Amino acid sequence: MLRFRYFWQHTRRASHPQGRCASRASFFVRRSDARHWAPSNDPAPAKPVYNKPWLSCADQVALLRNRGLTIGDAAAAADFLAHINYYRFSGYCLAFENPRHQFIAGVTL
Repeated sequence: MLRFRYFWQHTRRASHPQGRCASRASFFVRRSDARHWAPSNDPAPAKPVYNKPWLSCADQVALLRNRGLTIGDAAAAADFLAHINYYRFSGYCLAFENPRHQFIAGVTL
């Protein structure tokens, strides 16, 4: 704690009225500031409603086939999607889609 106090005191800005710092020290909470941060009594936000159903890896492979992607080995494609998830893979697919969610003819996995 002594090191932290030393670090905090020697990185303050004199120009700021509360002595706040623009460096990493401003991310720490000083004990004197902790009493001002009380938990709010606001109700928790509502959980979002997801309209898309959950798809297994085999269903995701079928979805990619329906969108025009040529897949040689469906089992290997399902293993690939289990390792690299669909969300990450879809970012790489953007370069091979002409309109969104329609692959250019001849694109293979």
